[in-house]
Amino acid sequence: MPNDHIMVQNGSVTLSRMLMGLLVLGSALGSAHGYAEGVSPLDFEPPPTESYLRWASTDSLSSRCASTSRTLNVDGASIDAHSDTDPEARLWARLGEPQLARPPVDCRVVRSVPSSALGAPPERTRSMAATLRGRLVPPHPAAAPAQLMQTVCILVSVRSSEERAFWYLVPPGVNQDPTTRHCAPLGPDGTFALHLNLSLASGYHRISAYVSTANRNSTHHHPPSATLLVWAPRESDRAAAPRLLGESGCTVPNIELGRLRAAAAAAEADEAEDRRAKLQAMAVQAQRYAPHRLHRHLGLDEEGSSLAELLDPALLAALTDGSPAAIWGLLRGADHETDCRGDAASSSPCTAGVFTFPMFRPDVSRALIAEIEHAKASAVADLLSVPNNVGDAGARSQWTGVVLDEVGLGGLATALATKVLAPLAQAVHPAWAPWHIDSYHAFSIHVAPAPSTTTAGERQGPADLEEMVVHRHSGDRLPSHIDVCEVSMNACLGNPGLNGSSVHFQVPGESGETSVAHVPGRAFINVCQQRHRTDRMTAGVRHSLVVRGLASHLRRAPAELFLDNCVD
Repeated sequence: MPNDHIMVQNGSVTLSRMLMGLLVLGSALGSAHGYAEGVSPLDFEPPPTESYLRWASTDSLSSRCASTSRTLNVDGASIDAHSDTDPEARLWARLGEPQLARPPVDCRVVRSVPSSALGAPPERTRSMAATLRGRLVPPHPAAAPAQLMQTVCILVSVRSSEERAFWYLVPPGVNQDPTTRHCAPLGPDGTFALHLNLSLASGYHRISAYVSTANRNSTHHHPPSATLLVWAPRESDRAAAPRLLGESGCTVPNIELGRLRAAAAAAEADEAEDRRAKLQAMAVQAQRYAPHRLHRHLGLDEEGSSLAELLDPALLAALTDGSPAAIWGLLRGADHETDCRGDAASSSPCTAGVFTFPMFRPDVSRALIAEIEHAKASAVADLLSVPNNVGDAGARSQWTGVVLDEVGLGGLATALATKVLAPLAQAVHPAWAPWHIDSYHAFSIHVAPAPSTTTAGERQGPADLEEMVVHRHSGDRLPSHIDVCEVSMNACLGNPGLNGSSVHFQVPGESGETSVAHVPGRAFINVCQQRHRTDRMTAGVRHSLVVRGLASHLRRAPAELFLDNCVD
């Protein structure tokens, strides 16, 4: 995507949004070619659970339109995380059965909007009544009473816009969406209901509801978020010739449908060729490298290979359980030590929203380093892409990373995005739509100390480096920036003895920073739009894997989501 196409509405650039896009683009390293650059698609569904959130209309003046709301159960089956089933089978049963529906989406057209001329400032509608119903089921009936939630708190956020398409490299953060907190008692069977009145302006709205993460000791499995898509038409829109949708009597004017489809088609066409070319190039590179692979089991494309065999046992156990208590029992603060439950939740290692955890078994980390270094020294090394959209195209060095999909590790990248990143993000950053992740960018980083000068004036070090560098050479000193993704995890593979290259995250709402050191075998998870910087390596060599998850559910305008889920 060209840099000047930050956001376009109906073929014309919206100046204020474009300027904002340019500002964030300047601080989002690696976004020069759009978020489709280097991104692999995912066919991903949430894990099975009997817990759920669902919107239910109680408003006679709203109509429910072509709803795609579906239950997340499969033939009524549930997974008992505490059964005697083999741990690996339980992990795969909970994390990755593809036949499940995505988080439910409900669609509405608010039919009562004050009269106003088309093109006037956004109107205020009357309140729209809606009910959110849900159920939180503990993983096993024998859970201690102290761990069972008596009250559930739900966060409801609203993203509103009259624009029919967003073409953002970096979309507005969820912290910009008005969010309210609502609590309700849980019934004996774990069910609850919240009755809400939502005041909406004219335009399109994406209303998301998700369980608060405040109770970090809960053994209840938290369900995916529930989405309500609403169009609140102006009086002039309602007067246009309508088109009937579904059996509910929900109507959208033909002229508005035409505008929606035109905007969506323009946005899709802008990146379609870039996305197609990138995916084709990655497939070709993977085919070229295939004969040179060292450890085929790491790509999870060999019979009998399994993600469960690669993960640290503590991480495997937490993911298999899946409850907040298990996940938060695994996670530590930015210092790799602080348990961020209870009173420690307000301590400085926990307030930056960056959490650490064990990732791979030691032998797996060593094998991954060997595979990647082998790829970088192979006969096809010069043809590999430069990841993360940094550096000059094709200008590779011994410190340039690789795109995992190009070196036979695409299966691993997919599994890490869906079975590790998404469930961990659901526990710590649910507002960023982790169960809606539908593409990823996965790559390696390799960093050595910056060059030094001897007393004789001779240069020492792996490369001549006077200027600030961006992952492509040695040194790894990056200025404050944000990344082009929703949630990200960075796993340090090695080597022991490294020092420096720490990541310094800005604490939300404060002027200070929280530092995260790279520890071999451990990883950290963070929100991509949280500003961060790195310092230089001073000793050793760092090898890391980065997996970034992107969700079109957040990157697209509410109108685009409405078109996809409620009309077509």
